[in-house]
Amino acid sequence: MDGGACPLSEEGLVAQEVAGALEVTERPGEQLADTLVDYLTGKEMLLVLDNCEHLIDATARLADRLLRSCPRLRILATSREPLSIAGEAVLQVDPLSLPDTGGPASIDGLMRYEALRLFVDRARLRRPISLSFRLGTSHRPTTNRWATLPPGSKK
Repeated sequence: MDGGACPLSEEGLVAQEVAGALEVTERPGEQLADTLVDYLTGKEMLLVLDNCEHLIDATARLADRLLRSCPRLRILATSREPLSIAGEAVLQVDPLSLPDTGGPASIDGLMRYEALRLFVDRARLRRPISLSFRLGTSHRPTTNRWATLPPGSKK
């Protein structure tokens, strides 16, 4: 379905993302949430929903519906705020450390920061052939920008 030609509700967006990740096809004349319930019923599964704060209400409604209908399903949701549904257990996770914007830092010094170590680890995983990836001076403008973004930003 083209979201530009036919506006989607928040419910639709969340259900579409979950269905896409699970490779569940929409059925004509049926709500996608119903199709997801049919697919997940009887399956033992951990469903990971990441960055839920952007569509928190819609995510909470879908998660609640799926959990009530699919007793063997478990959901791990990451969000800056709780879903506030029955049975939810909330675990607060501190943000990763970032360098301040106060001036030049050595590249080796930058590797003290958790966010930058994670970035380098992921860059190496993304391109396994270049396991020698190292944070270099050309990355400094990006690391400065990360340090000035508000928590949770993805720009």
